[in-house]
Amino acid sequence: MARRALLVGLLLAIAAIAVWLLREDPGPDATSPRGAPAQPMAAPETVALPSPGSSPTPSSAVARVDASGDIELIGRVVDEQKAPVGGIAVHLAEDPPLSPFAMLARQQRGAFLGSLASTSTGVDGSFRLVVPTANAAAPLQVVALGVVHGDACQRRVRSRGRTTDIGEIVLVRGMPVRGSVVDAATAAPLAGAVVTALPPSLQLLRLPERGEGRTAVANSIGEFVFPGLAPGSWTFRAEAIGHATEERPQQAVFADQPTELHFELSPGRELTGIVVTAGANVADAQVTAVATGTDDGRVAARSDQNGRFVLAGLGPGTYRVTAGKQAYRTAIVEDVVADREGLQLTLEPQGAIRLRVVDAGGAAVTAYEVAPVLVGAPRVQTEAPRSVLAAELGSGAYLLADLDAGEWNVHVKASGFAPATSGPVPVGAGALAEARIVLEPGATLRLQLRSSSGRALGGSTVTLQPDGFADGPVAAALGSLVRDPFDAASATTNGEGFATLPALGAGTWQLRIDRKGHAPFYVRDVTVARNAHRDLGPVVLPDGARLSGLALVDGVVDRTIEVQVLALAGGNLPAGYRVTAPVDGEGRWRSEVLLPPGRYAVMAGRRRADDPFLENQDHTASRREVELAAGAVEVRVELSLKRRGS
Repeated sequence: MARRALLVGLLLAIAAIAVWLLREDPGPDATSPRGAPAQPMAAPETVALPSPGSSPTPSSAVARVDASGDIELIGRVVDEQKAPVGGIAVHLAEDPPLSPFAMLARQQRGAFLGSLASTSTGVDGSFRLVVPTANAAAPLQVVALGVVHGDACQRRVRSRGRTTDIGEIVLVRGMPVRGSVVDAATAAPLAGAVVTALPPSLQLLRLPERGEGRTAVANSIGEFVFPGLAPGSWTFRAEAIGHATEERPQQAVFADQPTELHFELSPGRELTGIVVTAGANVADAQVTAVATGTDDGRVAARSDQNGRFVLAGLGPGTYRVTAGKQAYRTAIVEDVVADREGLQLTLEPQGAIRLRVVDAGGAAVTAYEVAPVLVGAPRVQTEAPRSVLAAELGSGAYLLADLDAGEWNVHVKASGFAPATSGPVPVGAGALAEARIVLEPGATLRLQLRSSSGRALGGSTVTLQPDGFADGPVAAALGSLVRDPFDAASATTNGEGFATLPALGAGTWQLRIDRKGHAPFYVRDVTVARNAHRDLGPVVLPDGARLSGLALVDGVVDRTIEVQVLALAGGNLPAGYRVTAPVDGEGRWRSEVLLPPGRYAVMAGRRRADDPFLENQDHTASRREVELAAGAVEVRVELSLKRRGS
């Protein structure tokens, strides 16, 4: 059971990450195809990689907005009652499309995002930020830093023209969080102790007056207070000189009452060491120790000009120590105990690919999406595709930097072209490889969706997938993580039922058709020729049928059970595709969607926190297999469970 629960938890966690990756345009944040192969490449040329760039400019060194700029963002900061909030610090920062894995990698390297421009709101809540020319076309985020309010962030902002009005940023009224910090052995107050309130989600921002989060300093009697934090789940970290750092994760901050936290800090320990690469010392590397199995939390430091570092404030447990820097692969040492000297972390230089993307005539393509994928690496660790614009090209090439040594497939997609991939490009540590991808015009696929009576079905979504892709609720969520980055396309049928999928690569595909109230329907073995147009003609969506019935426990209604319907092999739906239905006050249940003809397993069971579905052991009564024939409207299935021990 424990292994099963762990597996289920892992799947759910990965699915949650997938949902994060699939989101397109998140709202304000309440916290501080597989195409035709490209033409063969020339043998990769390996040359010396340019020296790693300098570390990010400290956010404290950012000047206030320069009014001489010509591209600006304007807006207003208001509270929940739409009243203007004056005197609020507002910052502009990059907002790159990073997966959680890429965010973690950047955090380990200390590659944080600083402020590009800053200002403060006027008495009417208005603000004006000048966008640096180099960032004018990139996705940005605007962050308003509250005092008695929570911070707020407007994501995925893009400047459009000379002046872009981003509207209102709403600050949520916060509640005080107060507490104390004392010595664990003597209970003496620790004046000057620093308590940090870390945002609920992983953040890369390092803004003036914020750092990793909000901070409060303990007074002479060890007491601290945050004037106002937004409601939610926070992590709090307490630090004091000579003491071990302590973290309290997932602490609730309520919307209607203050929160109190009390820390008792034990004596601290130190860990010293050095960061090197190929015998040379590495300065300004980010070194982080994360406690394993305790609440001692995380301690970070930067290596000095000689590569040496000191991590102070560690507890008696073991730590996972990482060292990272831009252009180097992160080094990891497990099970490290503090009060140790001379720990050595060796960084391996990363490589890069200088990519040239051209059309069939040899002309440079200056706007595209690119996704490098390390051969053999888990796809869940793949970064989100990067958007490349003409301004980012140097002599017609784009530099894909910070790549681990190994073989990489470079996937490219551009408007009007079929997606393409480079094929394996060997990248050496500290070396620069060359790659050239030729894009060809894409193929198109057209169809008309109709009902069994011949009626045109508009408003349905048609999605292209690799042929044989094992779709389903979990597979759909993980789709972008396990497939090639650009091997899918989608379109919505118009009022006459027509849909056209453009810019496709040659290959054999399957089509997933989604219509409201219906389970997905699949059209398989769809072949598309290179740079061709294919019309599938009418595609008939079966009317579908519902499964329904009665589910009882020892003949009595039990609202804690539910019914699962699983598609079995041989039908249109992929085997294992699942639909769930609750039981009502009379023990009745009914599938929420119309199901295509096929064979299904119908089961009754209980949902538990550690097991998504616990089926009754008496399968003879709680499980049935049924066949949905073409033309069926509704099929009833009676299910009966026995109570445990009865």
